[in-house]
Amino acid sequence: MNKVTIFPMNSTYIDSYYPNRNFFKLDKLEIDNYCNHKRYTLLNFPLSVCDRTHCMKWYLYLPLSNINYCYDNNLISVSIVYGAIKYNSITYNTIDNFTIYNFCYFTIDKKDIYRNYVLIEISPLVYNCIEKGQSFINIIIGAKNDYFNLSFDKNNLSEIPKLIVNDSSCNNPYDNRNCY
Repeated sequence: MNKVTIFPMNSTYIDSYYPNRNFFKLDKLEIDNYCNHKRYTLLNFPLSVCDRTHCMKWYLYLPLSNINYCYDNNLISVSIVYGAIKYNSITYNTIDNFTIYNFCYFTIDKKDIYRNYVLIEISPLVYNCIEKGQSFINIIIGAKNDYFNLSFDKNNLSEIPKLIVNDSSCNNPYDNRNCY
């Protein structure tokens, strides 16, 4: 196996301005931070699609074609949410009922914006879920900088966050020249 792309089984966003509203049926996902008005995107991916016995690199792929920003470097957070989330009813007020493990902060810079995507290695997150016997992973993505907005069209597979699973011998999942 060189590279496998995994699309989310479920996705939605939660909004601090509408803390009791669910956005599952909308065709978009949002990551936003504007004057303490925050939106977080939640994604649910299956983990059973890949052979777990091999050493793999797992990446979260974020397309950046619909980014609005104010700073040169924008800090986003990537965390996992433990538990079975009901994506058709989750809200900003109910996310606190779940255990959230803060994994990392990642800077989106001008190079990433020019390239139109960013890859974030999340292998430790995935292996942690696999060791706990989970067959899925829930990822929550948020913005740390004010005046930041990133949106995704749920109906356009090229414009939605996804997981890229790659042999660990490969440095970049989009550069198969180094893969065997």
